[in-house]
Amino acid sequence: MLTNVKKNIRITGNSEIDGNVIEGYQGEINSENPNEMTHTSWVANKVLYKENRDQCHKDRAEFENTIYKLQDQMLQDHTLNDVTDEVDEIIE
Repeated sequence: MLTNVKKNIRITGNSEIDGNVIEGYQGEINSENPNEMTHTSWVANKVLYKENRDQCHKDRAEFENTIYKLQDQMLQDHTLNDVTDEVDEIIE
């Protein structure tokens, strides 16, 4: 029996310099309960990360601001009728 099916919104992003991915980001928000949110980051290229740490920190902060903004909007809209449109508007 299938149980505990959840609908989540997942957002991903990368910090890139000269076409090289340096750091990756992922955030996930539970559509039914937007208070449930996780976000992670990982270093894809340690050498370039060390050389470009300041830019990666700025990119990570921008990504976190994006997912928190989405979460805030989802929390305000209890009906969550059209989450897809909300996601598209925020990440554009």
